[in-house]
Amino acid sequence: MNNLCPKCGKVLDEDNYCDSCLVEITVYNKIKMKSKALYNIGLQKAKVRNLSGAVEVLNRSVRLDRNNTDARNLLGLVYFELGETVLALRQWVISKNILEKDNEASHFINAIQNNQTYLDKLNTAIKKYNQSLHYIEQQSVDLAIIQLKRVITINPKFVQAYGLLALCYVKENQVEKAKKILRKMLKVDQNNYIGRKYLAELSDGSNDKEIDKEEAVKENNTFTGSMFSGKKINMGNNTVFQFMAMSIGVVIGLAVILFLVMPSKMQDKQQIIEDGERRIASLELEKKQLTDEFTKTKSQLEKQDADNILKTDSNVKLEDELEEVSKVVSALELYVADDLTGAADGLYLVDGEKLSGDVKMVYTNLIESIYPVVSLDAWEKGYNKYRNRAYEEGIELLETAYKYEKNAYFSDETLYFMARSANVFVPNTFALIASAGLFSIIGTCL
Repeated sequence: MNNLCPKCGKVLDEDNYCDSCLVEITVYNKIKMKSKALYNIGLQKAKVRNLSGAVEVLNRSVRLDRNNTDARNLLGLVYFELGETVLALRQWVISKNILEKDNEASHFINAIQNNQTYLDKLNTAIKKYNQSLHYIEQQSVDLAIIQLKRVITINPKFVQAYGLLALCYVKENQVEKAKKILRKMLKVDQNNYIGRKYLAELSDGSNDKEIDKEEAVKENNTFTGSMFSGKKINMGNNTVFQFMAMSIGVVIGLAVILFLVMPSKMQDKQQIIEDGERRIASLELEKKQLTDEFTKTKSQLEKQDADNILKTDSNVKLEDELEEVSKVVSALELYVADDLTGAADGLYLVDGEKLSGDVKMVYTNLIESIYPVVSLDAWEKGYNKYRNRAYEEGIELLETAYKYEKNAYFSDETLYFMARSANVFVPNTFALIASAGLFSIIGTCL
């Protein structure tokens, strides 16, 4: 059977030459073999966690042969390991379009898109990362640090977030913290150019090299220290904006999310609304059953002595539980209507000890879903009010933040800025109380 030209599909002659394209087929074969060789090199680099080097080699491989699905799938896995989920999805989608059957890319895409919770976490991490860039533009480095810490907590593999957080620490003259963050960054990608360069410039001698060696031994890595001589870093505005330029890829990636993720998210949101409506109907039915049961019990007890009815513990408990169930149903309706603040206020009035069964489970799930979001939103708005000298409004928002989250990463700052605001707004009364709370926190830390 005659061979066909891979470019135009016409039959080749005896010398494997295409008269239409005027190209010898051996050239294409050499290109494909080179692409496969680069794939093997990229695979070896990925196995020793040289992820930056693997990205560079695998990109060369797919440029030589865009149909090399093995290279694209591996490139997607490396991007995913670096926390660049959008770039990973892009490679897997291209690979799936090239080879629809028996392609591992389909498994990777489904594994991510079917995990709505994981997608929401990634979306939250990207939003907070972009918010931190906005804070840096406003010269609010302290707020950027808070946001970036949250980003790393949500997505521990977000390499760019590590680099930006290290720069913020350097800006605040916290060099040791910056070094620590850079070492964590290099645990994800041991030969990352940005991480190596910044860590080398922050080094002041052999001590840092020894620390790098110890970290390398702990992680069983092959890299043994910095490749650059130590220099002091100049943290001017140019350095910050140079790093921000590298984050343009994240902004572009958000556009990809609109086409790959948002359709699935819209379906999931509709599903959440339908589930919420079913929960409301179920709770209404349960409420009716409890009401009927209460009415039946009350009717039976009314035939007995009136004094014994008032002293019946089970009847009182049933009345109390029914009242708390009504509060939970009201809070759930506000949650479905996207009124998170109203739902949080309603849940705060519920006595959870008086609930039982499925109602208590719904109550607990609502608290876990609503309180952190409302508290973080109140903290950010309260802090902005404090910065804008709107102390009275700031105190109310900060009180709300601490009311719903007392053990969050921003809870200590909440009490601190509450005391600062109170010291200006009501210096002779509430300031003493708020300051006492602040000193108690300082005493605990010491």
